[in-house]
Amino acid sequence: MITIIVPIFNSENFLEKCLESILAQTYKDLEIILVNDGSNDRSKDICNAYAKIDSRIKLIHKNNEGVSAARNDALKVAKGEYVGFVDSDDWIDPKMYENLYKLIRSTDSDISVCGYKTRLNSSINGKIDYFTIEDNKEKINILIKNNQVGGYLWNKLFSMDIIKKNGMSLFDENIYFCEDLLYTSQLFMESKSVSVTTASYYNYITHGNNSTSYTYSKSKLTALLALQQIIDKFQDSINGGLELYKDLFMHINISLLMNGMKQKKLDKKTTLYLKKNLFRYNLLDLKSYKIKLSCLICRINLRLHYIIWNNFYGK
Repeated sequence: MITIIVPIFNSENFLEKCLESILAQTYKDLEIILVNDGSNDRSKDICNAYAKIDSRIKLIHKNNEGVSAARNDALKVAKGEYVGFVDSDDWIDPKMYENLYKLIRSTDSDISVCGYKTRLNSSINGKIDYFTIEDNKEKINILIKNNQVGGYLWNKLFSMDIIKKNGMSLFDENIYFCEDLLYTSQLFMESKSVSVTTASYYNYITHGNNSTSYTYSKSKLTALLALQQIIDKFQDSINGGLELYKDLFMHINISLLMNGMKQKKLDKKTTLYLKKNLFRYNLLDLKSYKIKLSCLICRINLRLHYIIWNNFYGK
């Protein structure tokens, strides 16, 4: 059985399409856990209505605590041998879980992965390829290097055994950005193998630009904590090779500094923290020339970097 976990918060405009796509799966042995995370729109009513028409649906209604807490609550009661996650404003193709299940079983992997489609990328690949990854350095880096794999939860099927075996059944509820990447990277590194299909079965909907690169908020500082956990946990075991994660850490750190300065939202403690992070890694540990240069200028003269950044990106 596959458990599909859907955290829901104020998704009334998208939820029915999402649920219809799950119920239309050609793989029928499903447990569908809907976690209504304190929605104040019609999401609760929609969940209740669908639970009446399909016995595979299980409901959790709770006060709003965030997506990580919602996923944790679902994992605690999940009974499937495999677990998938679907965001409530997206939808999936009918054969997604059938094909991910066949892939994970045929390759004896712990995780299977498919591609995804957006409005800018609307078709499934003409030629579908499959590959399996066993090398740890490749497993950790493909999450950043290959955007179609990514550090997302929603385009993957996880063995429940590996989740339970490694004691990672719970998401860190204090991480609000890159929490998916943190969780997924741990499971990837603990897996014996990961199998990937280039076929795009997941339909991802974007709602404006919520990137860490474009706005500042204190909650986005937790992305740095997530990345630092990944780097600290795995850099010794794979003898370095985490330059992409260090690049991402420094990119987010500099972006938060620049946007925080522009929006005048930085307090003294946060400013000192972000400035200190500029020296966390040797410039030789960074892969991107552009990020190396930005980091160097910030170290020498933060105000100069802000003027340059504001002229090119801050408008």
